[in-house]
Amino acid sequence: MPDVLVSNLQSHDPNARVLIKEKRRVNGTEVWYLKVETTVDNVAAISGGYYYGDKNGTVQLLIFAKKTIFNECEKDLMELLNGLLISKETKT
Repeated sequence: MPDVLVSNLQSHDPNARVLIKEKRRVNGTEVWYLKVETTVDNVAAISGGYYYGDKNGTVQLLIFAKKTIFNECEKDLMELLNGLLISKETKT
């Protein structure tokens, strides 16, 4: 999944640069975390997000801020991401 996401991002911004790409465990669920430096409408930005997928679909929870203020906001933004809870209910 992360390679497809990076490819899609780079199709919009060929200079996009992956800063972090790793698996993490969030509230008991394994997810991918991507942190990317990119340019949107001529504004340098950093985005991050958790990505999860299974046979039922995908979940993408993203954070985004101007590069100049990302470090200042990162703790609060990560707190939001770390609240992700995937419910794995089965239907009969």
